[in-house]
Amino acid sequence: MTAPLGKKLLLILAVAVLALGFASSPSGTASSHSASDARQRQKEIRSRKARIESRIRKLRSEESSLSAQMQELDTQAAELDLSLQQLNHDLKVKQEDLDAIKAELAALKAELERRKRLVAERVTNVYMQGEMTYLDLLFNAKDFREFINRAFYLNLIFEKDQELYNSVRVKKEEVAKSKLEMEATITEIAADRDKLQEQSLEISHVREEKSALLRAISRDKALAEKQIRELEEQSREITKFLQSLTGGYTGKWTSKFLKPCNGRISSPYGWRKHPVWGDRRFHTGIDIAAPYRTPIKAGGDGKVVFVGWRGGYGNTVMIDHGGGLATLYAHCSGFAVSNGTVVSAGQVIAYVGSTGTSTGNHVHFEVRRNGKPVDPMSAM
Repeated sequence: MTAPLGKKLLLILAVAVLALGFASSPSGTASSHSASDARQRQKEIRSRKARIESRIRKLRSEESSLSAQMQELDTQAAELDLSLQQLNHDLKVKQEDLDAIKAELAALKAELERRKRLVAERVTNVYMQGEMTYLDLLFNAKDFREFINRAFYLNLIFEKDQELYNSVRVKKEEVAKSKLEMEATITEIAADRDKLQEQSLEISHVREEKSALLRAISRDKALAEKQIRELEEQSREITKFLQSLTGGYTGKWTSKFLKPCNGRISSPYGWRKHPVWGDRRFHTGIDIAAPYRTPIKAGGDGKVVFVGWRGGYGNTVMIDHGGGLATLYAHCSGFAVSNGTVVSAGQVIAYVGSTGTSTGNHVHFEVRRNGKPVDPMSAM
């Protein structure tokens, strides 16, 4: 069960990465400055939503199947418990019977020893007193009939002694045999009980594994459902953004853009290994490393069309420069402008920070032409 469980946990991580990747994607809503770009993003959202909904249906099916398996395991466990209770009862009864047999055997052993002592004492008396004592007893009879009677009873005494001794010895052997048989029965019942206990323990382990898997699936499903809600929310935000574009900036910036702040370019435009997720992704802007709270300046004249939080971009400012040009400034620690502010080139609009998906203080700077990213270095 370990491999499927690992697979489910990896799936949870994959869904989380999908969500974060979506929030910080170069083509995400944070960089959707044109109507066409925003509409394309809505199309992507619908596609991703459909895939996640399909995944949710599959997870629900797996959840239902696992629940049925859990019920079957519970039934098996209940049956085993009843069998164990019966075996424990049988074992208790047989043990009580064995105790009674042991007590009877001990009593017979004691009786046998007593009979043995009586016979020994009688033989000893004959030896010590001599045979004449018994002969005297016989020949002192008044007549032949009394003689015969005395001889008969004397012989009967010896025979009875022997008979009683033999009967006790036979009974002792029978009880000893019963004791061995009872012990064998108890051993057999105990072995059956041990097997059932092993089966019960195995079922308990399997149920525990399935329960852990069911919890993982439930978490996975809950996370996927959360992503659906987030996608729907982002779709609504894009719709609002598209509606807000009407009556935008009427000017047109034709010069080169200014560098947002002084600092080292820590990550250029183009394909790169993502510093957080470790996979290969296209970097739609440049990262300029600078100390915390360094002022960020507008790259050109324009109108601020967005100020706020945008997923992996963190605190973000977007400026419409007219003529299909727009710039984006991400991971800010704070803002110096608000939505609708008309700014001039070089005007402070925000401050360097490390909000969103970021590994250190810097500003992520993008330039978009008609909604498509271009290399900021070629535009500066």
